[in-house]
Amino acid sequence: MTVKYHHALFAYTLYSPHHIVHPKKIYYFCTKVLAVIVITAIFDLIIGFTLGVGNGMGIVIARYYGARNFTKIKEAVAATWILGALLSIVVMLMGFVGLYPLLQYLDTPAEILPQSYQYISMIVTCVGVSFAYNLFAGLLRSIRD
Repeated sequence: MTVKYHHALFAYTLYSPHHIVHPKKIYYFCTKVLAVIVITAIFDLIIGFTLGVGNGMGIVIARYYGARNFTKIKEAVAATWILGALLSIVVMLMGFVGLYPLLQYLDTPAEILPQSYQYISMIVTCVGVSFAYNLFAGLLRSIRD
């Protein structure tokens, strides 16, 4: 192990039930923590995109709600859900195809690359739930909660 993982070691010793920590346990814990740390920027990008789409669609619906144009509200809500479903499918497909090469391009260490990909692919699999929640929250915010 060439890299010293001071913060992960400190956190592990803090929460470890044992007073003496075995080096293999430290290595196992550090690789898991690093696998999560490596994909944090990608995770923030995906979640930020879903938040932005949800809030952006809420602005359109808020305009129609303020004008009391209820037929346009129904059309905008339907378009929002269709667009959300299509975008979640596109993000999932792009994630499954492009995340592994992206992690390699970002020079992710080989020892944590499979764990990082497994973690971010789980997040990308559930991006539809995040889209649905953020779209619904944006809809509620657009009509004053």
